[in-house]
Formats: sequence, C-alpha cells, structure tokens
Amino acid sequence: MTEVEKKELEFLLMELTEGQLMPEQSHRLVEMIQQYPEAKKQYLEYCQVHAMLAWEHGVLGVGQ
Repeated sequence: MTEVEKKELEFLLMELTEGQLMPEQSHRLVEMIQQYPEAKKQYLEYCQVHAMLAWEHGVLGVGQ
C-alpha cells in the first residue's frame, strides 16, 4: 500500500466509526480490505479498539 492509500484507509476507517461512510466509500473500503492484507489487519485492529472503547465508555458517537 502506498502512503496515499494508507491515509485514505485511515480516513475511511474514521468515517466508518463516525457513521459517516458514504456508499462509494464503503465500496472503496471493501476493495482495499480485499486487495491488501495490511489493510485487512488495520481494519480489524481499528474495529477492535473502537469496540473496546465503546464497551468501556458507552456507545461512542451516538447522540453526542
């Protein structure tokens, strides 16, 4: 993955967890996860951390 793609992945993951991911962005995220093993790893780690934070501190980003 290029540096530009890494930054794009970070942006897409942030949009995903904020509930702001548009359909075309969702398709791009899926493409990246399927194409790059490191993107899949980062996606899984990002989701895991987000879930742990939500568990510890309540649902994040909803009604705030």
